[in-house]
Parts: sequence; C-alpha cells; structure tokens
Amino acid sequence: MEKRSLWTKEFMMLSSINFFLIFMYLLLNSIITLYALNELGTTTGQAGVVAGIFIIGALVGRLVTGMLLSKVNGQSLLRFGLLFFALTMALYILDFGFVFFALTRLLNGFAMGIATTIIGTIVVLTIPEERSGEGIGYFAVSTALATGIGPFVGLFLMPRTGFTTIFIFCLLLAVLSMMCGWFLSVPSKKINTPTSYLKWTHMFERKALPISLLILVMTFCFSSILSYISLFAIERNLITAASYFFIVYTLTVLVSRPVTGRLMDQRGPDVVMYPAFLLFAVELMPLSFYSLAC
Repeated sequence: MEKRSLWTKEFMMLSSINFFLIFMYLLLNSIITLYALNELGTTTGQAGVVAGIFIIGALVGRLVTGMLLSKVNGQSLLRFGLLFFALTMALYILDFGFVFFALTRLLNGFAMGIATTIIGTIVVLTIPEERSGEGIGYFAVSTALATGIGPFVGLFLMPRTGFTTIFIFCLLLAVLSMMCGWFLSVPSKKINTPTSYLKWTHMFERKALPISLLILVMTFCFSSILSYISLFAIERNLITAASYFFIVYTLTVLVSRPVTGRLMDQRGPDVVMYPAFLLFAVELMPLSFYSLAC
C-alpha cells in the first residue's frame, strides 16, 4: 500500500507558523523581565507578573477556542487568531506604563492560545491517518527548535539592539505568519463537542491529572529559568553563555528525541521518564553555582 505524502504544503506551512509563534513567545519571554525593570521601572515581582500573565491569556484563549471549534470553520479561527496576534504584537511598541503593558501581554497570550490550539487541531486533520504518529513527531520538532532558538536570539539581540528593535522584529514575524495563515487552505471539517456550553468535565480528565502534574512541576522549573535568565546572566556576567544555553538545549532535544522514542516503544515509558527526571534535577543544580562566564 502506497503511503500518502506527509510533507504537503499545508503541513509545512502550519509547522512554520507554529515555529514562528513559539519563537516569538520565547524570544520575548527571555527579555521581558529586563524590559519591565529597565524601561517601565517595575519591581522584580511586577516583572514576573508581566512574564506570567501571558500564560493566563493563552489558557483562556485555548478554552475559548475549544468551545468555538464545533461552530466555526478552522480556517476562519486561524485567520482571526493570527490577525489578533499581529495586532497585539504591535502594542508592544507603545509605552503607556506597566498596566498597559501587562494588558498587552494578556491579550497577546490570548491570541497565542487561539492560534496554537487551532494549528494543532488542523495539523492532525492534514496528516494521513496511517502516518499520524510520524507526522505529529515531525510537527513537534518545530516547537523544539523554537524553544532553543527563540531565547538564544533574544539574549543575543538584547545587548546589541534596543527593545523597540526587538519588538519590531517580532511584529514583522507576526505579520509574516498572518500572511501565511491567511492564504493557507485547510480542511473544513469541524470538531464535534458534546454541548455548546463549557463544563468542568470538558476541561479536566482525571486519568490525565498525574502526568499533567509532572509536566506542571517540570515546566514550572524551566519557566523560572526562561523568565529570569536575562537578569541572572547580567548579574553573573554570563550574557554570551546564557544565550548558548538554549542552543545546546535544542541540540540535545533533537538528538535525544528519536532515541528515547524508540526506547520507550521497546522498554516502556518508565525507562525514559525516571532517568530524565533525575538528569533534569542534576542539571538545575550547577546553574546556582556559576559566577563567571567561561
């Protein structure tokens, strides 16, 4: 039986848009606390709010998108999400103080939640059913690449350009993503949901709670590094080293992903998960001891 093509125009464009969105989010998140402190004159706690409120907006956006998927065409939702993301990205250039910037981050996160949710849904519909695992794995590479390259670019540009230049750069990428999504042909299939209103049972699956809690703890640790690494790097004179931290992170993810995937298929998830938890904990310890760049 001949395999249907995985690398279609739609799949590659959706992967590219996903890469740009995650790239912009992580680029900004790596410098946003420093911007809040230096340009807006906030406290460290307020800078943390500016960094974290984006996620609240993204969560709300995801919930709203889940409710709308049974009623609105996926392409229309994608266009709206990318347009709203570009518009809210333009607000970063304006300087009206802490409250305005926090609201901008909230709305930008909301738009991000809509766009990434619908992109993930559409990707599943475009991948041939017999190659779903392979396709989702390749799609996830776009997120892994953006996770490393985004903070690297942010920390690289921060001491070399102004914050406004970085915001304009992200705005241009947001407009490019919007243009790609606007002219993208996607399946018109709608996702069936049991009711038109939101219930707690639609948001929580008890069987998923254990693994969700594990992910919460690990991403909490990683997000703390991501949000405050610019301040940490300046304090310890590690600007260059901090930027390359994420490049090394990306390379190890790309190298380990196929190996751990095959190992999990052969030996089960425990053989992968427990050593990974241990390595993650060990990796966090040296960060607190670095005082000078190598």
